Amino acid sequence: MQKLKENFVPIALISLAVITLTIAAVAGKPKQAQAPAVKTPVEAKNSPVATSTPETAPKPKPSPKPASVATPAPDKAKLEAFLIRVGGDPAQADEYLTAAQASGIDWRLLPAIAQQESQSGKQYPKSTNNLWGYGCAKGIPCYISSNGSNLEIFTSIADGIDKVSDALANARYYTGKTTYNKLAAYNGNPGYPERIIAIMKSIAN
Repeated sequence: MQKLKENFVPIALISLAVITLTIAAVAGKPKQAQAPAVKTPVEAKNSPVATSTPETAPKPKPSPKPASVATPAPDKAKLEAFLIRVGGDPAQADEYLTAAQASGIDWRLLPAIAQQESQSGKQYPKSTNNLWGYGCAKGIPCYISSNGSNLEIFTSIADGIDKVSDALANARYYTGKTTYNKLAAYNGNPGYPERIIAIMKSIAN
């Protein structure tokens, strides 16, 4: 019996030592980092801090289409009223309508350009008779404005109406184009066609 007790004590000590070493090993072992949980598209959508998923990402807006320009029937009374309203010369209405009919362009186009470029004849180089900011081709006399633009010189305002109308209908930069595209070629500044079209619409209202 005494011998059994003597053998039991070392075995107990050994077992205790093994348990102690096992606990120490487990405690000292570095924990593996857990991979972050991946949310499903539904969970991400419902989360207040979730960013857009491919399913919910906003689609890019399509580019706006050029403004359409429907040509109403020529209206002398409305054109005269517009010219009076903006401080222009209502006597020019007949010239504008005749030139538009001969060339086939919209009858509001030239008056609208004149309003944009010279406030319908209130601000322009008087020696040019050029109310439309119409550029000068090579080989003909030109007026060089203060901003460096070359303006064609016309013998009269009526002459300018006829020539610019014909150019917008038949010159190679404009022939066969819609009113919007004629204006884009006439002046390449962003928004220029839209500004002229807005004036055109106000003439017929």
